Amino acid sequence: MMRQRRVPLFMVAIALFSGLLSGCAVNPYAKYYINKIGGPEHIAKAGVKVFSEAPVLLRGSLKPEKDAEAMMEEGFDMLGYSTFNGPEFPEEKAVEQAKNIGATRVVIYSKYTETQTGAVPLFSTIGNAVIATTTIPTHQRRYDQGATYWAPGSPGLLGIRGRPLNDEERARLQTNKGVAVAIVIKKTPAYQTDLLKGDIIRAVNGKAILSADELSAVLNEFAGQQVTIALVRGSEALTKVVTLNKKP
Repeated sequence: MMRQRRVPLFMVAIALFSGLLSGCAVNPYAKYYINKIGGPEHIAKAGVKVFSEAPVLLRGSLKPEKDAEAMMEEGFDMLGYSTFNGPEFPEEKAVEQAKNIGATRVVIYSKYTETQTGAVPLFSTIGNAVIATTTIPTHQRRYDQGATYWAPGSPGLLGIRGRPLNDEERARLQTNKGVAVAIVIKKTPAYQTDLLKGDIIRAVNGKAILSADELSAVLNEFAGQQVTIALVRGSEALTKVVTLNKKP
């Protein structure tokens, strides 16, 4: 009669974890990376400075949109982001991807979603044959994971990020014209002159502002000079005198 020999449990465990680790050879932060700003030529055009310094790791909050706003206020632009679901991967993998793309800040997110259960076979040998004789239950915790990658950007001439008027603003002002301030970047002319998020820029040096492109064109015309900005804050019309940054 052929003798049945059971494979030691620790050998099964080694095989199992070897299989899991082999899947870790691919960095999911790199595999699922979405490039937001484009290639090197687009990065240079946007004024983003990509560095080789070690990235700083930050942990995100429950409100990623607020985290993004805070990063932009600090003068950073987003290079891209990664999102995926799976077993929890080490933070170092996100930092590794940040280094690959020249990001100086990486904000990571992780949220538990479920525990998947399953089973793996326990093998025994009969002579030269290997057969499965029983199974070992497995449990794998899974997480929604992701990261955003940032590098210092150009503050521009004024130091804001603008957006089109929304429906409520158009109805309140009875106009389609103007640019709303979405972000005020710290240590810029806009910040020093107390422009605030939500202000609506109507004119610069008497020139009506119809869109963000037009605002950019007018600011370029007066780069490095003092300008008067007419804006609306709530229901109040204000003017601000601002000395713009020079062109880089």
